[in-house]
Amino acid sequence: MTKDVKKISVGEQIKFYRERKNITQTDLESATNLGRGTIAKIENGIRNPKKETLTSISVALDLTLKEMANLLGVNLYTDNKFKNEG
Repeated sequence: MTKDVKKISVGEQIKFYRERKNITQTDLESATNLGRGTIAKIENGIRNPKKETLTSISVALDLTLKEMANLLGVNLYTDNKFKNEG
């Protein structure tokens, strides 16, 4: 028997981190120079953000590298771009 594991969407993750910081969607839009309503669209799955937008949101929310990588869909341990070269 396998359990169904619900994958949390990028929008749900952003909402979680935003609410954890106690900031509004409008405040996050201002901090990231995003247009009015953009955060709501991302959080509700209506709009898929570009990686540059996710990076900007991550910085505005003061996310850790691990949290940021999770939002960007990057595995820090297996992605070749992040492996130690020495």
